[in-house]
Amino acid sequence: MSTGLWLLVSRALSSPCRHSMDTEQATAAATQDLAGSGTYLLLFSRESASLVSLEPGVGLHLTLDDDGSLHGDSTPQEPSKATIVALGDEITLQVGAGVTEVSVNGEPLMGSRSLASGDVIALGSATAVVNRRPGPWATSAVLGRRQLLQRLQQETERSLRYRSDLSVLVVRLAGPQSVSEERINEAVVDSVRRVDIVGRAHPREVIVLLPETGEAATIPAARVLSALASSCPHAAAGLASCPADGVDADTLVAGARSAAQSAAAGQVQRMSDEDHQLLVGDLAVIAVDPKTRELLALARQLAASDIPVLITGETGVGKEVFAQAIHAWSRRSALPMVSLNCAVMPDSMTEAVLFGHEKGAFTGAEAARPGLLEGASGGTLFLDEVSEAPARTQAELLRVLETKKVRRVGALAERTADVRLIAATNRDPTEILDNGQFRQDLYYRLNGAMLVIPPLRDRMLDLPALARAFMTQACARQGRAPLVISTEAMQRLGRHDWPGNVRELRNLIDYLVAVVDGDEVLAAHLPKRIAGQTAPWLHRPSDSQDVQPPGQSSPAAGPPKPEPFQKLSEEIQELERTRMTQALEAAGGVRVRAAELIGMPLRTFVTKLKVHGLVAKQSGGECHPRRALRTDASAVPERV
Repeated sequence: MSTGLWLLVSRALSSPCRHSMDTEQATAAATQDLAGSGTYLLLFSRESASLVSLEPGVGLHLTLDDDGSLHGDSTPQEPSKATIVALGDEITLQVGAGVTEVSVNGEPLMGSRSLASGDVIALGSATAVVNRRPGPWATSAVLGRRQLLQRLQQETERSLRYRSDLSVLVVRLAGPQSVSEERINEAVVDSVRRVDIVGRAHPREVIVLLPETGEAATIPAARVLSALASSCPHAAAGLASCPADGVDADTLVAGARSAAQSAAAGQVQRMSDEDHQLLVGDLAVIAVDPKTRELLALARQLAASDIPVLITGETGVGKEVFAQAIHAWSRRSALPMVSLNCAVMPDSMTEAVLFGHEKGAFTGAEAARPGLLEGASGGTLFLDEVSEAPARTQAELLRVLETKKVRRVGALAERTADVRLIAATNRDPTEILDNGQFRQDLYYRLNGAMLVIPPLRDRMLDLPALARAFMTQACARQGRAPLVISTEAMQRLGRHDWPGNVRELRNLIDYLVAVVDGDEVLAAHLPKRIAGQTAPWLHRPSDSQDVQPPGQSSPAAGPPKPEPFQKLSEEIQELERTRMTQALEAAGGVRVRAAELIGMPLRTFVTKLKVHGLVAKQSGGECHPRRALRTDASAVPERV
């Protein structure tokens, strides 16, 4: 008498092998006959072991003889007592009515149950084991852009929450390719670990997420390049690590991509190993983020001409740094760049300071004095916060731009003013034009070439390099060895919104150098305002109190206090800012459309953009006359 099992396998299984055998030699002998088959059945009965290859779509009938021998035959000799059916990744065992000899993993089975690779099916005294030899991943394991970004966001949060390493590898597929995209995917997938995630966001790029991998990430990166050596010999790779190089998905990918652009063919370049300092005359500019590099490239182009330039951006973003770069790259670099902040100059003094004055032109003018326009002749004049200048001064500036001549206060004759004008404002040009604070004719004369500097929160790749550079400079001024920024502290810095931008970061570093006694900046040293509430997992128990200044003791520890309620007005402001941001994104940056989406008057909408720190997000869809050379670097794509 025999009992039968009907086995139908449609695809190779993907679950790892987890069964254990009593006779390792029998298993080894059986698997030697695998002959290339990916899925197979190991049959153990009495003291023998045999292997039967399971081909897709081919059923195998198992019979158990009276002497306990288990046999496999593709042609059933009698009605089956149980059926195994594989549909995709799901495998189901169905035991016929009245059959009691079947068990799975030692548990008697009546009816049906799902099976996985490695499950042991007992039939009387014999056993059958479904297994799959480890092999390469299917190319379907390669994620698309959306899935890859989602996985990266998950892995980034896990890395930050549990303080585990995470590296992002971007492989740049430069040069001609001799094989198809599918073959490239297979080569990359075969060269990485099972826990690594492979994705494609661009036809000329492969992205690999390397969880639990930090300093050693160059090893798997080199292995990937080696796998691509024959098909893509010019491929190069870049690495970025969390949190040293960034704490969000977009920043990590952008950093790895930037490093890959700098890497030579067949080489791996770490983002942290790149030289991010760009020497512009005597000025060292930190440029890591592609948006910053794009702006500097445009500034170099504009430097070749003498056309006026208007630089806009939030306070503290570094507008004067870009003005200095334009001057240093220009033919006027041998002569000085003269700067004036119009916002701090009294209205009654602005004209005299800019244009100069003759003796006796006003009370106290005891001698004639040239103005800044004459002093900058042959060089560059930088007017910061130009929109704050009085209307009369703005009109005179327009005349200087048109005629290249300047008339001192109290003088009749004009003097030649060979000067290149660069102006800056931290106000939204649309707003100050609407309220009449900025003359339209001067604005249109200046904005033939416009640079829009994104806030620091929109170019976070610059943050780690800026923080380290400022730390080195501040420590040198204090005469002490440079401090090291800890992993937790860097995470907090990366989560902060930086409303004060680069200036706020520099001031924070100066503060830390002054108050930190050790050789490392910890998260506890940071003020609570620095991302203190954005990510609870960034705080160790010892971080509950800010570090006290020297000479002061910490308050005595007491029972934990309940989390205070947030003011209703603050919650409303947060909701308003969120909705405005979402509306701008949905409207493609067009303010008129965004205001309509949330039912807010346009003037109110524009005013609240500044209130909520959204003033620097320019409207790429709005029309402005004579903006042929305008480049808004915030529009540079940085997503995966």
